[in-house]
Amino acid sequence: MDQKTRSHIAKSLRAAARKLSAMEEPALSKAITHAMNHTDEGLDIAAKGGAKDTLSYLKKAKVQLLRALGAAQSEQSALSAASDLGLQAPQVNNNGTSKKELLEQLIAVAHAGREMEKALSNAAPHGRDYQTIKPGAFQVARKQWEDRAKRISSVMDEIEELAMAIQDQGRD
Repeated sequence: MDQKTRSHIAKSLRAAARKLSAMEEPALSKAITHAMNHTDEGLDIAAKGGAKDTLSYLKKAKVQLLRALGAAQSEQSALSAASDLGLQAPQVNNNGTSKKELLEQLIAVAHAGREMEKALSNAAPHGRDYQTIKPGAFQVARKQWEDRAKRISSVMDEIEELAMAIQDQGRD
């Protein structure tokens, strides 16, 4: 295995590990760390020409990454199931934050969100900034920008839904 291939594999695995470890699950992070150690050891042996040992280390890394992926998918399934229950609004009560304060907080979030939407619109990609890149780059950038705007819009819808749910509660 040449150095370029080895470097590419290691970089790809580290990028995947960073994404998974961002979930901040201790067991998941531990599995990823083990997988990366096995991968690094396997790649080091590959560089020295030990194909059989390399295969063994890379198989161990694969098992560790599959475990990590399984844990991530289980967590994602649990989160998805919880989100299927609908948006969870706070319950106004005597021991909690007042209805007025909760609504004021959400109004502040809504104002900030509108400012973000304006700023995002002002910073939208322009074709002239992509004309020296490969064909289609502007269309990709524009689509990605539209996707960002949709996500922000979705968050704004949730904020509005929360505010309405709080407003509909009888207590002040």
